[in-house]
Amino acid sequence: MYASRIESGVSPLWHLRAYGRELHPAGKTYWLDNARRVADGMVVAQLTVRGTIIWRSAHAEHEVGPGTLMIFAHGDPIYYGQPKPLAEPYGCRWIGLQGSGLAQHMQSFVKRFGAMHAIGIEHPLIDLMDRIIVSATSERIVEETVIAADIHRFIMSLYDYGEQRLRQQLAPVDQAIESILQRPYQPRSLKEIAHAHGVSREHLSRRFVEVAGRLAKDVLAEARVRHGVMLLEQTRLTLSEVARQAGYANYHSFARQIKQFTKKAPSAYRSGGCSADQAVSGTK
Repeated sequence: MYASRIESGVSPLWHLRAYGRELHPAGKTYWLDNARRVADGMVVAQLTVRGTIIWRSAHAEHEVGPGTLMIFAHGDPIYYGQPKPLAEPYGCRWIGLQGSGLAQHMQSFVKRFGAMHAIGIEHPLIDLMDRIIVSATSERIVEETVIAADIHRFIMSLYDYGEQRLRQQLAPVDQAIESILQRPYQPRSLKEIAHAHGVSREHLSRRFVEVAGRLAKDVLAEARVRHGVMLLEQTRLTLSEVARQAGYANYHSFARQIKQFTKKAPSAYRSGGCSADQAVSGTK
């Protein structure tokens, strides 16, 4: 059994506070009441590599086997392990992460994708977990920002995994809707999006209204205008580059859409025009 706690002070940067590579022998008790832990903002990612344990919350109980990654925060009302002595050895590796806003990010992740994920024992996320440990425990001095970047990469990869898994569970038309809502700035027409997911434009349009309560073209247009106005106000990108990043095939299409929504030319926002929110609502 090997576990370690790292003294990290109160740095707001995302950092590794604790980690472990553990093997609990058969016949011993491994049962943890996570609710009794102090809710200190530490988030744990724990991968089972050997044996089986139980995950128990107020709503359900699940069996956790090798290759399953559990995500939780200290103080969450859960139990995990085996309430009776282990019938077989249990092995795991885990990292405990802290930092400004990290707990909120992971609460959002668990709410959207769940707390348990069967990623296997060779998933790239595991390599990222090990990279965090190596960076934080290296004998040479590693900048805190480098470790924070490694943790950010792990969290973003975790989100990417969740999104991919969620999309795989959706019907093709709902995958198309997720694509629109998650990536509205890509320069794609509704017809192109529908074709990419093997559905008709008409079916996608009808289903989008059922899900979002609005026409897809209106949602796309509003998101692109709002993003375009923000880029105009907050960056010094060229007008053509703003149009591209806002999802338009060319500047002329962008300018036409901006004028339609806001009654102002894009160049007006370079001299203290209204805000993105005001632009979309049409107020001044």
